Amino acid sequence: MTDKAPTVRLALEAFVIVGSILLAFAIDAAWDNHQESRVRAELLESLIDDFEVTRERLAASIQTAQSHYERNTRFLKAISDGVPLTRDEIGELVYSFVTWVGFEPALATYESAVGRDGLASIHSVGFSRAVAQFYEHKHIYDLHNEIFLEMYYQGSLHSIQRELGSLGVLLRGEESCEARSCIFPEELDMSTEDLRKFLLRPSIYAGFESARIVQINLLEALQGMDSSVDDILSELDVMR
Repeated sequence: MTDKAPTVRLALEAFVIVGSILLAFAIDAAWDNHQESRVRAELLESLIDDFEVTRERLAASIQTAQSHYERNTRFLKAISDGVPLTRDEIGELVYSFVTWVGFEPALATYESAVGRDGLASIHSVGFSRAVAQFYEHKHIYDLHNEIFLEMYYQGSLHSIQRELGSLGVLLRGEESCEARSCIFPEELDMSTEDLRKFLLRPSIYAGFESARIVQINLLEALQGMDSSVDDILSELDVMR
């Protein structure tokens, strides 16, 4: 009986030691899981905040782009149908052709997480697909933005400016032009009738038509991003 006592004691001690080690591992694992869950939750909330900001910015840009599209269409239709436009109407409608539709998404959290491989905790095919679609539409937007700026500074819109000597001749009477005091020599000014004839010239009409096509593509790209952001937020909400 006494011979068995040391053996039992050693077994108990070994059991306590092994149990303590396993308990320590379990505590560490639980703490790691807690930390991972907390980091994941914070990431999801930050992503939701950023994409909600992006959606708000998109709404404003889409509203502007939609307004430009409607004005562009009205302008070209009036010219092609021979509808008389006043000087103020010409200025108001032409302004939409030469105005940039800006948009800057809030992607700091997402791009930072990608950079440090921080999206490993988010396993969602739907989320990855929606983000990929968003960036595809953003690429189209960026591409047509560059085309529009090139048209303005070097392309068809610039050619129209060179023909006139100043876009102020077209924009005269438009509110923002007045606010910025569009300045051009009086000798460059045209009568309303001469301006209508100028706008009917094929090369001039084609220049405005090209600008309208680019702005339509910009609008569609913005709408595509907006649809993708809705899908992204839906996926994030499910994972929250």
